[in-house]
Amino acid sequence: MSATDFATDCATDCADDFAAAQWTRATGTGVDPHEYRRVTGSLTSVADWGPAFVRTGHGYLQRAEDAASSLSAGEYLLTAARWFHLATLAPYADSPRAAAEADHALSRALTVLEPGARRVSGEGFTGWLRGPSNAPGTVVVVPGLDSAKEGFLDLASTLLARGLAVFAMDGPGQGVLAATTTFVPDYERVVGRVIDTLGVARIGLVGLSLGGYFAARAAALEPRVAAAATVSGPFRLDWEELPPPVREIMARRAGGRRRRPRVRPPRGPHRPCAPHRGPAAGRGRRAGRHPRCDERRDPGPPGAARQPPVRPARRPPPRQRAARLAAPPQRPLHAHPDGNTDMNRFTDKTILITGGTSGMGLATAHRLVTEGAHVIVTGRTRARVDSAVRELGPHASGIVADAADLGAVEALVKTVRERHGQLDGLFANAGTGTFLPFENITEADFDHGIDVNFKGVFFTVQKALPLLADGGAIVINASWTLHRGNGVLTLYSATKAAVHNLARTLAASLAPRNIRVNSVSPGYIDTPMYPADALTEAEAKAITGQIVAGRFGRPEEVAAAVAFLASSDASYVNGQDLVIDGGLTGTVPA
Repeated sequence: MSATDFATDCATDCADDFAAAQWTRATGTGVDPHEYRRVTGSLTSVADWGPAFVRTGHGYLQRAEDAASSLSAGEYLLTAARWFHLATLAPYADSPRAAAEADHALSRALTVLEPGARRVSGEGFTGWLRGPSNAPGTVVVVPGLDSAKEGFLDLASTLLARGLAVFAMDGPGQGVLAATTTFVPDYERVVGRVIDTLGVARIGLVGLSLGGYFAARAAALEPRVAAAATVSGPFRLDWEELPPPVREIMARRAGGRRRRPRVRPPRGPHRPCAPHRGPAAGRGRRAGRHPRCDERRDPGPPGAARQPPVRPARRPPPRQRAARLAAPPQRPLHAHPDGNTDMNRFTDKTILITGGTSGMGLATAHRLVTEGAHVIVTGRTRARVDSAVRELGPHASGIVADAADLGAVEALVKTVRERHGQLDGLFANAGTGTFLPFENITEADFDHGIDVNFKGVFFTVQKALPLLADGGAIVINASWTLHRGNGVLTLYSATKAAVHNLARTLAASLAPRNIRVNSVSPGYIDTPMYPADALTEAEAKAITGQIVAGRFGRPEEVAAAVAFLASSDASYVNGQDLVIDGGLTGTVPA
């Protein structure tokens, strides 16, 4: 069965299987995992995949139009590019249009976020060159079989943060070029043309998925490739050993079944070199190349010294990196979002916000920065942390940490101690959502929900407590669901009730140190975890019909409540839960 037939005939179970199979790939692209689950959870067949993902991408385009700042608009455009790209992973008649929309959204985003980035195109390739003009090295990122440059934005951000220049490309049969070109067997020639156009002497090459084969082949046959890395991909291809669906897609992208043999790796002396584990390749050391491969790749005369590979520059200290990435403040320091310039409740105070790279956490970080605080935000990936710090400006810093990992929490606190000495406040915001009926929750779902929402909060507070100054404040993000039952929120509600009660008991136990502990219970808030514009009209009406305010809340409205509880204005508020839900739990709409 072809991939197209599979999509047409597939029922709900197949859609679930397809979504599960794409999970790692989608989250690796950088989309929010909870939003991915929500989008794919509504699919009735694989044929619905493309339209659903395109709709989600259009939602982010609208957010970019409505954004209050150019930085926020740029981030929304990057997210739109990711969703448009993911729309092409399943057979879809409008895949070329989705790929074009991904390319266009990325172009708009970089125009806003990185004015120095430039479009570079040539025969059989197109992409964006990003990074400093005086970078110590240039890395070319090669996508895979059905992938594109938009699939590896987080990887590019990581390389850029290390001071490198990055060219993420679409080649023949890839991304925006898939509609007009087909795969070529001599991909190293495309890489050679890229190097010529970039005007650099040598490059590093990263190949993702099938791009690993392209990178390995180019490294073997193009002498200007100084170093190559393959990620989840082969360094050689054996046609007969490929799974039938992969052969089907490769044949189609290579121009049809009659051209299929051309995608086979060449036989004979120019076959790409395999990694060689010789005497020097023991534990803790990298595998070397076979000597014959080195000889083949060396462009110089016999006995000539080989040029050293491109190596990343030493990463600058965190403070310097934050300053380099920082954007100008969007408002005058200490300026309240409503225009009041007397708000300086957090001057010279340091606040830690877990899960501070998006949604309510990021909005709270913005609020506290405008009121004079230095904020430390955490997130699970370096790319997201760096993006948040860049958006927040010079009065923010970031640390990569997974709230569910106790070792990571301990490392987080150690880093905070080394960099800042003490904390004046903590917003325990990191959380996850498992929205399933009680009878469908598995042990794995249970463990994940408890690990992030309760264990993570518990030990974050415990480990950070020695750093918290007497008279400080802790705010824990709970949920409206602890006040009202909901049939598909059993696990989620239980974890939020747990952290609310944790806040109440800590308020009593920390009273001798005058540390106040409160929780907030947001209602339906328009965040990447639960975006309002991703709902159907009927779904949105069903939700807002229960809310007296008649709408979703904004992250900034939660941020205002957190800022109040963390400030001296709330000096007589302790052990309480502040509900911010527009009247969802406390009243009945007329």
